[in-house]
Amino acid sequence: MRFFNKKKVKNYTEEQLDKLYNKSQNLIKQSTKYKDSDIQKSIDLIHKAIEIYPYKILNHYFKLANYYHKAEQKEKAYNIYHNLIKDENPENVFKYQINLSKIYDKINVLHYRDKKYREYIIYSLLSNYYDILSRVCSNVGEVGFLKDDYSFLFSISDKSKLGRCLKYIKTEKNEFENLLQKFYKGIKEKLIRMSEISNNIDYDRKLDEIYYNEDYPETISDIDTYALKHNSEFMELYNELNNGYIEKYIEDKIVPLLV
Repeated sequence: MRFFNKKKVKNYTEEQLDKLYNKSQNLIKQSTKYKDSDIQKSIDLIHKAIEIYPYKILNHYFKLANYYHKAEQKEKAYNIYHNLIKDENPENVFKYQINLSKIYDKINVLHYRDKKYREYIIYSLLSNYYDILSRVCSNVGEVGFLKDDYSFLFSISDKSKLGRCLKYIKTEKNEFENLLQKFYKGIKEKLIRMSEISNNIDYDRKLDEIYYNEDYPETISDIDTYALKHNSEFMELYNELNNGYIEKYIEDKIVPLLV
């Protein structure tokens, strides 16, 4: 079975892609009907839906992982998410960050169900971090997370899932929050500069360059990626904050706290 689809959409017309997409979606809908009566049939239908459509649709993989977990095939469920993470390409500016954020968020659903509280805390940090990076990589205007008050980045009340996880493993919440604030204050100016560059790029001009070079963009985010990748200052900051930056901080500062 081919796990990840290769991007060979140039072999299809737009009409063919539409038909394949609709067929794939119909299979996904069918899979839902059998989730309580025949979970294996649901899983098989999702696999068929994934195989049919040449684009990778993350929600299909999320559903597949959830159904494997429901079928008590937990290792397969987690492996789907880990393979999705490995499959993401950091050269896809914006797509990379937003997809990672979604994947980390979805795998945390399983972590919480399985009472993997340390993993839930770590993946919450990863999901939020890559969500922030996705926002500085998109031309969305003013971004509220660049304020001085970083407490809104996480809902660490005693009733929140993150708050419960910290309590379950007996981790001091204030110390945890202080480490987070220290981390984000350390990269605040870099985030601001990346956001400024993203918002000030002339995307229409870059689109003309793409057409001139006969490199036709498939999506709006392809235009964003092209524009940002051709800005050396942005890419220098981008590479610094993506190459294991948050992962190293978590390993060095957060993990020792989660005892």
